[in-house]
Amino acid sequence: MMHRKGIFLLFFMCFGILSAEAQFWFLGQQGKKPYYLAKFKAHSSMSFGAGSSNYIGDLASFSGLASMAAQSMRWNAGFQYMRHFSPHFSTAISLQYIRIAGDDNYFSPEGTYAGNYGRNLHFRTDVKEFGVQQIYEFVPNAQQLMKRSFISPYAYVGVAGIMFDPMARGNYDYPTPGQKDWVSLDDQEDASYSKLSFAIPFGFGLRYKVGPLTDIGFDIGYRVSMTDYLDDVSDSRNSRASSKPLFNRTTETKAANTLVDRTKFTTNALPSFLGGNDQYVTTQIRLIYHLPIIIGNPPLPK
Repeated sequence: MMHRKGIFLLFFMCFGILSAEAQFWFLGQQGKKPYYLAKFKAHSSMSFGAGSSNYIGDLASFSGLASMAAQSMRWNAGFQYMRHFSPHFSTAISLQYIRIAGDDNYFSPEGTYAGNYGRNLHFRTDVKEFGVQQIYEFVPNAQQLMKRSFISPYAYVGVAGIMFDPMARGNYDYPTPGQKDWVSLDDQEDASYSKLSFAIPFGFGLRYKVGPLTDIGFDIGYRVSMTDYLDDVSDSRNSRASSKPLFNRTTETKAANTLVDRTKFTTNALPSFLGGNDQYVTTQIRLIYHLPIIIGNPPLPK
């Protein structure tokens, strides 16, 4: 049901964009009272960007994020194509590759999250994201591309389809002591959840003009996913077979990812879980290139 809603929302946004563009063209044909949007010269831009990413979920809660943000920070990179339809509204299509990670060993072994530390789970996953965003430009785009503002702040919201595959390192102790390679948790645990889902991205950013057709942009975005299994961890995990090798890691002598010695650690505390679905935050610096507007020459008189 959630996937159907996501597909419907994506279709609705694309249909609305095309309808709005057609309406603006039609109104622009009215010679007596031209519509003001018809005067705007629509154009396109594309950008490449890279930056940081942080995961929020059962292995990195909101309240504990400040103390572990640096340890759980990973990276992202992506491409974006944007169509500037009007002075205030633009639409973007983006492809993003986002790595996120979390580890119970980033929590303190004492205090509120002692139970999470004792759980001893970790993960990383590469999220492949295809999204459509609607952008609102706070400073109106100039009618002429070359006369655009030097600083252009904006906000956006959209919908994205995502693919993910959570992975973890094998047991440090088995079969011989040593740090192991990353393996898919789906292969190890026969997970029953889908690795395809949707996310709702929203955020804000700004562009700074550095050349006639070139900008530098900074963007910070927040994604709320429609799944609780980006990290392979959920409060409903007990419904799955606990005999799988990477399901219960409380007895391992060393944390497989951080190599922290756990032989002297004991606790009776239970781990806490984040209510709701997994989320992630991205920041990105972009190099933006505005495609020049091609003006056709009028036909020569016969």
